[in-house]
Order: sequence, then structure tokens, then C-alpha cells
Amino acid sequence: MTSPAPPPPRLLFRPDAFFIKPWRGWGVIRDARGRTAKRFETSGGGSVGSRAARTFQTICYDDGTTTTTEWEIETDDEAHFYARDPKTELEGRGRESGEEFIWDARMPVKTRFGTFTAKIKVVYTLLSPTAAFGFTETRMLGVLVSTATTYFEHVPEV
Repeated sequence: MTSPAPPPPRLLFRPDAFFIKPWRGWGVIRDARGRTAKRFETSGGGSVGSRAARTFQTICYDDGTTTTTEWEIETDDEAHFYARDPKTELEGRGRESGEEFIWDARMPVKTRFGTFTAKIKVVYTLLSPTAAFGFTETRMLGVLVSTATTYFEHVPEV
């Protein structure tokens, strides 16, 4: 009698692990009605320190604009994550939820009616050890403003 094969390993996304190796991605931002507003390419990498991971991301939009963020990511023994962009002071809190990882953040947004706080929720799903899918929702005053879908992959080593 042979022993049963072990179950396949669980694919669990950890931002402090996935975004350290060089990676690239492609995505689309949609407005509240689901219409394509922008397409983008993104890339980044990071490093691990004694107390935290540090990652950077560059997003190049199809209209020629570019955004760069840098995140300091810390975690505790209970799998709670905290991230901060030192330039914008944007902060996020993250947690595992089953096999997915969820970031929640708030960001001030200037509009023609004044400054409002946007709530941002990002859900990551690991597709393989080297690829992930991200889904972002942005809401203001409880109303969906936009979504973004992004495919990420590690850059193959040469």
C-alpha cells in the first residue's frame, strides 16, 4: 500500500516577499461605469532590511504620465501588515484573508468640490510562485469611483 501524495502547497500572497524580486506588470483602470479610462505598465523591486521590507513601484500610463511610489512594509507575529510611502505619507494596513491578501488605505483627493478622502482596497491573489493578480477599488463617500486590474510577474533571471 502506498501512502497518499501530500496536498499541493497553498499559494499565499505576501507583499513583503513577492515585491522584493524584480517584477513587471500590466493593467487597466476603469471608471465607475466599467469603461476603460487608462492602461498602464508597471515595474519594481525591493530589498529586505532587519525590521522591514522596502519596495518601489513605477507606473507608466498610456497618456505618458508616470507615478513612482516607495513602500516600507512591516509585519507583526500575527500576520498584520503596515505599509507607508515616506514621500506621500500614504499609509495602508494589510491582512491575509484565506489565500488572498488585502490592503486598505485612505488617501486625500482634491476635486473641484474640495478635498475628500478616498478609500482604497487592493486584493492580491497569487496565481503561481512567480505571478499574481491585483484588483483595486477606489471609493469616495461610499461610491465606487474606479477600479484597476493588474497582472504582475517576476522578471525572469538571465
